[in-house]
Amino acid sequence: MEKKYTLIIENGSLHLIQDDPPSSALPSAFLVIVFTIGLCLNVFLVFSVSTCPSLRRKTFNLLLLQLCCACALECLVNMTSSLTILMALDMGILESGVKGAVTFCRVNAMFSQGIALLEGVLVAAIAAERALLMKGVQVEQVGKPKFDAAVRWGLPLLVWVYPLILVLPIGVTSRVVGVRPFANRYSCGIVRCSAPVGQPQDLVYPSILGALGYIIPWAITVASICSMACHVSSVKRRQRQLEEASRQRHSQRNSSYLHSSSFGSTWSQVLGPTNSSLPLWEEARCYLLLVAIIVTYLVLVVPHVFTISVPSSCPGMFVDHSETGSSDLPPELTPIFTGAFDLVCTWGRYHFTILTPILIFTIHKEIRKKCEHLFCCCFHGNIVNSIDESQPVSITSQHVAKGQNNINSETGKKNERKRNKEKYVRMADYRTPVLFATSEGLHLRLVEGKFSENGLSASGRSLVNNKALIAEPSFLCEFCDIGILTPTPIEIAARDTNYETSAKRISNKQPPIFGEESVAEQDLRISESLNSEYEKSSNKVGLREEVFANNNVNRKVVRFAQAVNEIPLTESGVWSATEDHT
Repeated sequence: MEKKYTLIIENGSLHLIQDDPPSSALPSAFLVIVFTIGLCLNVFLVFSVSTCPSLRRKTFNLLLLQLCCACALECLVNMTSSLTILMALDMGILESGVKGAVTFCRVNAMFSQGIALLEGVLVAAIAAERALLMKGVQVEQVGKPKFDAAVRWGLPLLVWVYPLILVLPIGVTSRVVGVRPFANRYSCGIVRCSAPVGQPQDLVYPSILGALGYIIPWAITVASICSMACHVSSVKRRQRQLEEASRQRHSQRNSSYLHSSSFGSTWSQVLGPTNSSLPLWEEARCYLLLVAIIVTYLVLVVPHVFTISVPSSCPGMFVDHSETGSSDLPPELTPIFTGAFDLVCTWGRYHFTILTPILIFTIHKEIRKKCEHLFCCCFHGNIVNSIDESQPVSITSQHVAKGQNNINSETGKKNERKRNKEKYVRMADYRTPVLFATSEGLHLRLVEGKFSENGLSASGRSLVNNKALIAEPSFLCEFCDIGILTPTPIEIAARDTNYETSAKRISNKQPPIFGEESVAEQDLRISESLNSEYEKSSNKVGLREEVFANNNVNRKVVRFAQAVNEIPLTESGVWSATEDHT
């Protein structure tokens, strides 16, 4: 670790005092807090989306799931490595040259670059998916299992394998790229590996990594944003043309047509074809979430990417301390001090792991509902209580002792359900109305008066204690038949004879106007066949109204009992109350 001294002049004499190194307690505490919050939020969000099949079917939710997985991996690998490096620098472990420190530094540099690449690729994939959906290209195709399987498994595999291939040379060989610990970043990074600094071969790998890993995903993101912006501007321009054409048409005809403000750019027009099963406002929320993620990535992650990529590509930005250090210390373990800007960028990247799940939970309504449901399930008895309250209360449960309802043992509950499974399989609430059919028609069974508990016999009361109540309330069965209204053959013949007369009468009416948008579209295309189309549409509407009016002249009543099979009263199953409870 770099040592600092303070020069003090006292009474004409010089005193050189070594400064105490800054304590790592405060950064370590903040790292632990960010690690705990970020890991809990991302793991909970990943578990919520992965356990819901309806959320996993959408490509947008699948990409959000991968982004949360990348943030969780950032917490597990990079934050724990930063905490380890911070403690090692504070205790001077790296200066002692511990065995395995070089391998640890290379692995940490590989994961630091790889997760940064992964986050950029995922943001670009999310932006491209939204741009394609706005253009009318749906990534997931319903009814094509092979395509769905390719998207479900091939897309995550491509997103994760692509950054791994790019950063694999960092952890494999030391001849391609050098690695050094950076004290202000709490991590290791890539540097030049040649002895004379400034050799051209040192720029090969950093240039490839920057071009393929960062520039291409950023270019895809920018192209997707520009495509969506052009689509929105095109829709607005089209709506202005339609509105202007409609105004000119009605001003030339001097018609008092009520102007409608429906030509404004709505979500249904801007978002393109309705390819998604979500409502329009939910699709708008998805685009809002995309904007929030891109802005957060641009503010918090992109500066850190420049700090870990640009210095390794530019010559002379870092001083090589390998020759000035101890001869026993490996060059890859000599720390580099960069300044406070690297420290701020590192903390910004770590805070991205916290803000990403918060934005998804706040804006995405479906994921928020799923997370709330899983969070409420953690409390004991919430689902059981809600289910018990929604079920109807039977006559037996009203007379059961209160002590028996509060059984604490799960084994006792299972045994109780097994004993009463066959006993009360036909038991139902006697106050429930029953509609049944016989040979005479439909009948409705109701309770006659109020069933009083005072009329129970002694034997009946003794059975209450044994959880078996034999109740015989009196019922009232009322005739409740229905009628089916159908046109007679005479009405059908009369309707056919009046068909030509009604068509001639309706054809003389003025054609209706079905909306400004369709009229404006015809004006833009300079079509002359608008009036003929209106006449055909009005004739069809008039004929439908005439047929509907003729159908309401006379009706024939048909009894429902004519279509019911002969069912004896004793075999209906609901006429006798004694049979239900024996």
